[in-house]
Amino acid sequence: MSKDFVKLNAWAHLTDYEIMFKPFANLRPFKPFDDWNEEKPTQSLIWYDKYNHVKHDRAQHFTDASLETALNAIAANIILYSVQFGPYLLSNFPSALSSYFNQYIHLSLVNPDVRTFYIPKLLYSQA
Repeated sequence: MSKDFVKLNAWAHLTDYEIMFKPFANLRPFKPFDDWNEEKPTQSLIWYDKYNHVKHDRAQHFTDASLETALNAIAANIILYSVQFGPYLLSNFPSALSSYFNQYIHLSLVNPDVRTFYIPKLLYSQA
């Protein structure tokens, strides 16, 4: 399954995103898709590979269930949501979710290629 999803990495520019957890400003930024590659689609996402190990054999791989793995998974979900629906609902919508998001999460694009941005065509008429 991940061999199919890895093809979205380049198209969706997942490696351009990074997440900071504001209460833990001393932690490094999380870029969960940075090393994802088509040769090893599951193993190259280390946090996802560890999650899979724990899911399928908890007794043997319980040490893979770390806070770092969980934070990478949270970051990955925020990035995927933002890519699919845009970050507006997470950050600017008047809701409890936006309040929590703005209090705890900083989402940013790092060195994106502006030529890949989608800008809708607008039609207007002069009065």
